[in-house]
Amino acid sequence: MLKSLLIVSAVLTFSGCSWCEKIVEVPKKSWYNDAEGFDKWRVFPRLLISLYGLMFYKTSMWFMTLPDPTNSQSAFVSVIVGAGAAWFGLYVGKK
Repeated sequence: MLKSLLIVSAVLTFSGCSWCEKIVEVPKKSWYNDAEGFDKWRVFPRLLISLYGLMFYKTSMWFMTLPDPTNSQSAFVSVIVGAGAAWFGLYVGKK
């Protein structure tokens, strides 16, 4: 939309006839409809890594309060920790 408004403005300005010149107002970009800014902020990866941190904390606290953890409970915590390592690698590796 913005690109088309700029093209229309350029065509009308440089056509050479004074009666057909028109000023086209270009809408201002804002933070909520600027996809590039939203992508630069990396909102979703930061949100997901924060939620993983919360899940890791809660899982660790739960596991440490167990009086006699079983093998399946230890395996569950190992899966959570391994998933976090993979997720952190993806988070850091992406540009």
